[in-house]
Amino acid sequence: MSDCLRIAIIDSHPIFRKGLIDTVSSERMAVVAEGESADDAMHILANVDADILIIGLSISGDSLGVAEKIMRTHKELKIAILTDSNDEADVVDAIRSGIQGYILKGVTGPELLSALEIIAAGQPYITPALMITRGKPALADRTCELGLSLRDKWVLRHLTKGLSNEQLALELGVTVRTVKYYLSQIFRKLRVRSRIEAIVKAQKIGLN
Repeated sequence: MSDCLRIAIIDSHPIFRKGLIDTVSSERMAVVAEGESADDAMHILANVDADILIIGLSISGDSLGVAEKIMRTHKELKIAILTDSNDEADVVDAIRSGIQGYILKGVTGPELLSALEIIAAGQPYITPALMITRGKPALADRTCELGLSLRDKWVLRHLTKGLSNEQLALELGVTVRTVKYYLSQIFRKLRVRSRIEAIVKAQKIGLN
């Protein structure tokens, strides 16, 4: 990755896209390409080198499907979804696909630039507004310090793949009620309160 981050932007709304380009363009970042559809994304990345692809969730075409296809052929590229959807299912689907960032369109310019820096550094990023926290300090990102058992790690790995409680129950050979108990214990150890937070924490400690 060069000193100046190369950003490609795909969004279906020209006015919003223009504002996004103006916001991102800086001494640290340069917009190298833009487009409005999934086809544009494929064409751009076949011809332009980029470090981060920002793609709107509501673009023409299957944005997540295209993102997954791009990640298979562009191993070093980081992808961030930019969307107005705060639906948990959308967030989980994006994380499960391997996308590094899920950013709400309501973020400020400095927040967006900070998010892109985090993503460029190889860390997952989800807009904090989507994360329900208790205001407690985060634990060290090492499984031994978190007190995770082998079962906890197994459940977390499968959670990052998007398995439902019912699917986890089938894999473990237990009831859904037991799965809910396991998850409550894992959430307590991780000091998180939602599946989204647990998935992000699991990714940070390498359980994916």
